[in-house]
Amino acid sequence: MGGVSATQIDSNTVSVSAQGNGYTRPGTIKNYALLKAADETIAHGFDYFATGDLSDESQHGQMSFGSASGNRFGWFGSGFSMETLKPGETIFVKMYHGKKPADAPPNYYDAHEVEAYLGASIKRQ
Repeated sequence: MGGVSATQIDSNTVSVSAQGNGYTRPGTIKNYALLKAADETIAHGFDYFATGDLSDESQHGQMSFGSASGNRFGWFGSGFSMETLKPGETIFVKMYHGKKPADAPPNYYDAHEVEAYLGASIKRQ
């Protein structure tokens, strides 16, 4: 199971967390986190946002499967295990009013453009 959530930190800062499951690609998690950041920015009446303080919240684990059977002549067992990865990340998002500066660093995003472009591609999946 996975999901995306946001927690208000102060009047113009939110923390966005995105978790995937064993079938989710890490790039997909990043896209969901950016889309949630854009949604939160617009919902709070802001126009653009900056991301910072990325925290990798991926969960690494192992799944093991096995079986055994036996009778009066002996026992037989087999098993295997596989590595699992549930990608996740948390980012802090600072939201701003007005037009995104033309010379803004690459971690600044126009919330309406993110919703229009990234939102459309995610909803098609």
